[in-house]
Amino acid sequence: MLRKFVFIISIVIVFAIWNTSLQNSHAQTITPDSQIEATVREYFDLLHEGRSSLTTQDFSHLVADTPDATTFLKTEENKRLVEYHQAELLKLNYIDASFRLDFHASELDNNTQTAVIKVDEWQEVVFEVSKPVVSKAHVQHTFSLMLENGEWHIVSDNYLDPVQLFLNMTGYSRSEAIDFLDNQQTMNQVETSPSLQAIRSTYNRSAAVDYAHTYWSNYNSNYYNFNGIGGDCTNFVSQAIGDASGANVPQDSRSNGWYYNSVYDRAPAWTSVPSLYTFITSTSKSSGYTGPEGDSTTSSGVTTGDVIQYSDCAGYWAHSVIIVDYSGGHLVASHNPDLDDYPYTSISGCRRYIHITGY
Repeated sequence: MLRKFVFIISIVIVFAIWNTSLQNSHAQTITPDSQIEATVREYFDLLHEGRSSLTTQDFSHLVADTPDATTFLKTEENKRLVEYHQAELLKLNYIDASFRLDFHASELDNNTQTAVIKVDEWQEVVFEVSKPVVSKAHVQHTFSLMLENGEWHIVSDNYLDPVQLFLNMTGYSRSEAIDFLDNQQTMNQVETSPSLQAIRSTYNRSAAVDYAHTYWSNYNSNYYNFNGIGGDCTNFVSQAIGDASGANVPQDSRSNGWYYNSVYDRAPAWTSVPSLYTFITSTSKSSGYTGPEGDSTTSSGVTTGDVIQYSDCAGYWAHSVIIVDYSGGHLVASHNPDLDDYPYTSISGCRRYIHITGY
């Protein structure tokens, strides 16, 4: 009886070890397979060729034959058509462009014959509207792929760039987005704005701009990265206004102030798009609640160090950027998407402009 018991226990242990080994063999993190990398590189080559020439490139042969992959293909094709239309309208065509890809380790699942790989896309572009300034972008892509008939094909590409931000923010279809761009272009042609108000010396604009240039892609580790839990755009703008300009950032109450101690101890105005707007433009702050003060204005009423915010035109204010230069229009820096010296018109949607007058 004892021998039988020992035998059964031995079988259970062997099975457990085998099962654990099998599970570990299903998902592995390895150096990117050469064919995976080749597929992704061809995808980017076609993407960059299409964006440079503003002509549709067929990449369907790189996409898997599954319902999810078919949905991705159609969605990406529509997104690119919106981007080409925007570029033609707003002089966002490339005069010169260079790209670099950094591949991270792949995660392979042998059981499902699928892979996930993260790729950093670095862009340096001269747009017609802002030439000769070199605009920079860092776009983080997460690809899902599937092995079909011995070849790797793309199932999805998850990323955020200015056009994808606009589509996510509004939920527009391709035709709705194109109609919006056409109407917005007409409105922009007739916009008039007041002259700038006097700028108080308490706001160090050049230091704020320097901070934005330094940390647009190399995030400051002194602050929590809010990407993935709502976005880091307003956190970045608040850092540039407060941290770099040498302001005495107040430790005010969480509900009314503008401050950051930690991810758990911060005011909504530090990281929230609408709360930052309300705090800066409030005509009178409660006693003791200090911070940036300013006015809501129009595009000609702002300058470097000021803030632009974007919405879906239905009351959802979703993104903040800081103005860092001017060349044919305002150039901005932002997080999520990570941009520097980028034309502010590259992000579509309704906009509001915040001119900071001081502290």
